[in-house]
Amino acid sequence: MKTRILLSFLLAVFFLSSCGNNRLKYILAETVEIQYYDSIAKGEWISFDGQKWEHVTNYAEILEDTSAVNAEKYLFSLPATDQYVKLPGVEDRTFLDNYPPESIANELFLKLGQVKNEDGTPKYKMKGYVMELAIGKFRVSRQDGQEMKVMTSKGYGAQVKEVKQDQ
Repeated sequence: MKTRILLSFLLAVFFLSSCGNNRLKYILAETVEIQYYDSIAKGEWISFDGQKWEHVTNYAEILEDTSAVNAEKYLFSLPATDQYVKLPGVEDRTFLDNYPPESIANELFLKLGQVKNEDGTPKYKMKGYVMELAIGKFRVSRQDGQEMKVMTSKGYGAQVKEVKQDQ
């Protein structure tokens, strides 16, 4: 009888502790440092203040389409590590190309610089050194000095952490 009660108690504790852990973790900070170090798959994403940038495998096609309809898709898309590239004149074959982590960081850096507030002023400001960006690392904060909320998909191949203002 005691064994059955103990087993029931342990199962209940295990069940309750496993529930509720499906929430996405986030960072709420004035300045965030991002360093890409691993591969990024199609469908993975990073979000700043509720705006999500999703990684795609057809990034070259999105860049080529300059129509106004595609402008928002362009702004909120980032390359995945593996890219499928179509080369004209080669029997329209598709080839697999690789986007290194530092190039993905550079694309996000450029995209964040294009985000505007309602009054047309830049929403984010970038910090750090050019050489850091060359290794896939940069810092970002909001122009208004407020905290920003940064989230990523599970298993995202970048380290996202809070840094103090003077660092």
